[in-house]
Amino acid sequence: MRAATRPLLSIPLALLALAALAACRGPLPAMHYYTLTPQAAPAAAPAASPASVGVGPLDIPRALDRPQIVTRTTENQFAMAEYHRWGGSLAGDALAVLTQDLSALLGSDRVVAHPWTRFITPDFRVPVEIQRLDGALGREVTLTATWAVHYGEERAPRVVRRTTIVEPAAGPDYADLVAAHSRALAALSREIAAELTRLMAGR
Repeated sequence: MRAATRPLLSIPLALLALAALAACRGPLPAMHYYTLTPQAAPAAAPAASPASVGVGPLDIPRALDRPQIVTRTTENQFAMAEYHRWGGSLAGDALAVLTQDLSALLGSDRVVAHPWTRFITPDFRVPVEIQRLDGALGREVTLTATWAVHYGEERAPRVVRRTTIVEPAAGPDYADLVAAHSRALAALSREIAAELTRLMAGR
């Protein structure tokens, strides 16, 4: 009888051992979630008769568009922060922020994100392809993007530009790095807004 009870006694002992191991490891780190925010100041005076602008579609590398915030440890290597994540998606946030920054810079509420078919048929379309939007903690964020401006439904773009922006991080943590992402997108918005303003004046 005693021999038959040994396997039964070993189960609680194993569970106790697992519980003790978990206690030794301690609680898991807290999860932190981040989002990009518009940075552009509103135009001094709204446009009297603003042209409508459709922003997007926006493409971003799959290596960057994931829940974890990606940092670059070397030129050819990434690190993914398991406990520091985007609250939405990087591509979605970047498109929303570009749209809001352009709306502020142009002084127009007729700037909408792709897909825009529910709202307007835009006078100008601005597709954006982001090749790089990442950085290193405590250092800087690099944004490289190719963008174009199309008039109406024209297939051929009026302009095509490639922009590279390097934005220093103001501090050592992930919140500082995300803020630098937002400032880099605001700088890109200013370049796009300047080109749109030039093209609108020449219509």
